[in-house]
Amino acid sequence: MLAFFVPMPPFELVYCLIMPKFYTTESAAEYLGVTPARVRQLILQDRLKSEKYGRDHLIVEEELRAYLLSGKRRSGRPPKKHLRMR
Repeated sequence: MLAFFVPMPPFELVYCLIMPKFYTTESAAEYLGVTPARVRQLILQDRLKSEKYGRDHLIVEEELRAYLLSGKRRSGRPPKKHLRMR
């Protein structure tokens, strides 16, 4: 019986292709350009999905990309609508 040897790609390459990249709250804040407190707030508002391991929230890179592509809401109080006097 003949056995064929199939070359396997390096483990790191397979790992990169299969496993998603996770970010902590602090690293996600750097990625998004906001503070870590804002990232935690987005998680509590269910605008960012995360997995909690111990005391840390881990966020998949695709979630961060989706948040950036969705556009940001305007911050602060909405502008006052001027009433027209008759």
